[in-house]
Amino acid sequence: MIECPALQIETQVLPTSPSWHQQDVWVFVSRNAVLHFAKQLACEQSHRAKLVAVGAATAEAIALEGWINSQPLPSSYDSEGMLALAVFK
Repeated sequence: MIECPALQIETQVLPTSPSWHQQDVWVFVSRNAVLHFAKQLACEQSHRAKLVAVGAATAEAIALEGWINSQPLPSSYDSEGMLALAVFK
């Protein structure tokens, strides 16, 4: 029998609470990134902030948080697909 420890994902506590006003575009690479970011948010979402999800599950997590301005999913989930999004032009 081979034993493997389970992976545990914990929130990295940031030195200061993030604010939507710090950036114009926020890129979330996983459902966990959305959940852990949401735990530390200091304010309501700015209507100016644009959100990019890398994948359908991440986009769903953004929607479940009630966040708006989520950009269309990239045609491919790699650098070229991300950079082809209108928000990065």
